Amino acid sequence: MKWIPTTRRHFLQGAGGLTLALPTLPSLLPAAARSAVMRPPKRFVAVLSYFGQWFKYWYPEPTSMTKLADDVHHVELASLQGPISSILNTDFDPLRKKLTLIRGLDGLCKTGHNGTFPLTGSMWISYEHERADAFPYSIDHVLETSKRVYPTDPRLPALRLSPHLTERNQSFSWTKRGGQAVRLPSLWNEASAFNKVFGRALPGGTFGPSTEHASSMKSVDLVFEDYRSLLASPRLGADDRQRLTNYVELLQQARRRMDIVARPLACAGAPGRLADAMNRGKTTDQLYANHFDVMVSALACDITRVATIVIHHWSSTDPNLSPSAVHDASHSNPEKNAMWNAWIAKQVAVLLSKMDAITEADGSTLLDNSAVLWSNELGQGEAHVFGDIPVLLAGGLQGQLRTGHFIDYRQNPRVGAYANRYFIGRPYNQLLVTLLEAMGLEPQDYERDGIKGFGTYSGISPEYYQHLAKYVPQRRQHLPFYSLRAG
Repeated sequence: MKWIPTTRRHFLQGAGGLTLALPTLPSLLPAAARSAVMRPPKRFVAVLSYFGQWFKYWYPEPTSMTKLADDVHHVELASLQGPISSILNTDFDPLRKKLTLIRGLDGLCKTGHNGTFPLTGSMWISYEHERADAFPYSIDHVLETSKRVYPTDPRLPALRLSPHLTERNQSFSWTKRGGQAVRLPSLWNEASAFNKVFGRALPGGTFGPSTEHASSMKSVDLVFEDYRSLLASPRLGADDRQRLTNYVELLQQARRRMDIVARPLACAGAPGRLADAMNRGKTTDQLYANHFDVMVSALACDITRVATIVIHHWSSTDPNLSPSAVHDASHSNPEKNAMWNAWIAKQVAVLLSKMDAITEADGSTLLDNSAVLWSNELGQGEAHVFGDIPVLLAGGLQGQLRTGHFIDYRQNPRVGAYANRYFIGRPYNQLLVTLLEAMGLEPQDYERDGIKGFGTYSGISPEYYQHLAKYVPQRRQHLPFYSLRAG
């Protein structure tokens, strides 16, 4: 797909007040303004999942790696024979040069399930065994409030998606308000997400009764008519005509999939019933594809530069697969755990492929201009620890981050922890600092509550104390080799 939106936001408004975003079309801009919109913005995307991984299925076992230091080894992903791993299978082969797989990142807080951890580097403040100095700030929230990310006020500071069949707020995103940790809300059905990004937001962030929904959909049709009129403009260049055509096609596909299923219900009753009807009869693959389309469109059109999505499902054929069953398998059935995580991996590959298919104004892709983090609430699921957190990254963020490598930060010779369930590496917090600074932030932009660096360095197990000292003064350090910035 050749689609080259740029950084300025334009909008078309149809009857009923519905507003849809329009990618910048350089051929319609004054000559002096064209060069100003050529450099795409940076984006941050997080994909979040539960229950850890069994390492023998998640990580590759290369025959050799290049040593840069006692705790920094690497190998090119392209050199690995066969799939990267059992879970990161052939779906990722076309993307290898744009991926970074990291091993040896450890959380420095208490053990236990923790949906807060991937974006905060800390334990959820309400866990009864957590210390009072917990750090409930997620990097997506820091980014959405940063003037370095948004020099001017954005239409949508952050898009948080949590696809589900029933309404629930299960984002991994947090901040502190009035001295209390607050979970930031997410959107759980794709119609609400579509309307939030491209349409008129109705009360509660969802479609309302049938008359409102019908009016909203009619307005979408009218705006598409405006798009078609614009396509006929003699001032529109050939490249811009292709940009606009691809953009409209993507929006129409997403809208068509949702509207076909929603229409039989006529949007009667509570918003929850509408969501149930929209999702009934779909596979979970389609559910996530719809959300991905909305997310990629919002990022590519520069409606938002920060997005997160929580993956709650593990199967195409059983959308109601019990989380407790998956949890139990993470402890006792590594084969099933690997099978279900491979399904999640397939969804991640779909998202990355969609992002890499979008060509931007300077010839790079949306993925090239992004940092995409897939992280987990645990390390090896059966151990309930934060050691060796499974981390897959994609996108070089305009040359700020190294791609195409498997990087191992575990200390060598190996130093064990938690009864040798994993080997000690570097603080996961250094990854969060690396990503924040690659997005253009400086310490004064992201540090909170007088704490140097990002995330908590307290509450760790005794096994780590003897190896922690060298990292304490390095809380602002970037991950070596992965970061291409000094620091």
